Amino acid sequence: MGLLDPKLTEQVLERSGGKCECTDPEHEHGDSCGMSLDASCQYVYDPEVPLQLKVICHSCYRKRKAFRKKQY
Repeated sequence: MGLLDPKLTEQVLERSGGKCECTDPEHEHGDSCGMSLDASCQYVYDPEVPLQLKVICHSCYRKRKAFRKKQY
C-alpha cells in the first residue's frame, strides 16, 4: 500500500478508539472485533466504504489475507 500520511493514520486511530475495526463475517468476535491494537496493527481499505481506511489487529489481518488466498 505504500507509506501513509501520519496525520491520516492518527485520525484513523482516534476514530477507532484504539480498538480493531474489523467487521468481516469470518471472525468469531461478534459484529466487530474490538481487540486492542498494538504495533502490528494494519491499515486497510474498507470494502463497504470506498477509499476509507480502517485499522485492524494483526490476527484479523492474517484471517483476511488467508481468506483472500482461498478465493484464488
